[in-house]
Amino acid sequence: MAKMHVVTPAGAGTDLADHDNLQEDGATALVWVADRAHKYRNTGVEMLRIEKGAGAATMTVTTHAPDQYGLPLPDRTIAIAANSDEWYAPLSQGAHNERSGDDEKYTSIKFSNIAGLKVTIVKPPETVR
Repeated sequence: MAKMHVVTPAGAGTDLADHDNLQEDGATALVWVADRAHKYRNTGVEMLRIEKGAGAATMTVTTHAPDQYGLPLPDRTIAIAANSDEWYAPLSQGAHNERSGDDEKYTSIKFSNIAGLKVTIVKPPETVR
């Protein structure tokens, strides 16, 4: 498991190609393994850009929120089409962030098929004035 780098574009723009698949610790390339989770710091505003090559995949987002009876809710699954380049809306902090420990405030995602996979997590910058 690696902690993924979150990109915050500058006011003048940011080339996202330079930020695909980076670990949080800097410029070490992230290595995806099928059905192995990686995490990113989730403040509830980050969008996910997912580029997928050959073969569809399922993205699984770990859920940490209980249902109304205190029982664990199932993880969220999202279908990722083959040969696609899509943006995905922010994920809920309340449902998906870890509650304690070293990974508190991090959300975990994994993919069933990693062929041609690139993931970029983008946090919107402050308003440019």
